[in-house]
Amino acid sequence: MQSLTGIADEAFLNAQRLLANYGVVGAKAQESIRAAYALSVGVGMDFESSLLQIAKAAAGSTSSLSRYGIVLGDGVKSGEKFDAVLAQINSRFGAAAQAAMDDTITKTKALAQEWGDFKELLGKELEPTFRRIINYFSIFTYNISKTFYQQFISNLLDITMNIINDRNERIIILSKKTIR
Repeated sequence: MQSLTGIADEAFLNAQRLLANYGVVGAKAQESIRAAYALSVGVGMDFESSLLQIAKAAAGSTSSLSRYGIVLGDGVKSGEKFDAVLAQINSRFGAAAQAAMDDTITKTKALAQEWGDFKELLGKELEPTFRRIINYFSIFTYNISKTFYQQFISNLLDITMNIINDRNERIIILSKKTIR
């Protein structure tokens, strides 16, 4: 559905979970998700909000759909209300949803979703390699720092010893001059 609608696959998975909470599963869930998409396109509502309207209808509350022109007659039996809601939504907005699947905006959104999925997949595949590289550079910089620090301390000790030795030599020379 993502490649047709430009809506992330995760949104459709969340939709299935939500509908399952209302006892709508399988083919009826797929039909409900298509109706939610049609409603969202038809009235300019985001997919998640239209899905909540469908979920409310599955629970028996259809009155909020009347503002979108979905009105059930008195002759509809309570067990058939949800099917009637889906039929009306598809009848009223199905063609618009079908047309939207082929427009440039939807195709661009679908491409953006696919690109995001590709980056996610690429990240998952490259993550072990990046971890090894980062670990290598951590060890490398630690060893360089350790070596530099050891060399620095060694050089500092050498310089200090040279200064002390030089000073001792000067003291000895001065001592010899003063003794004479």
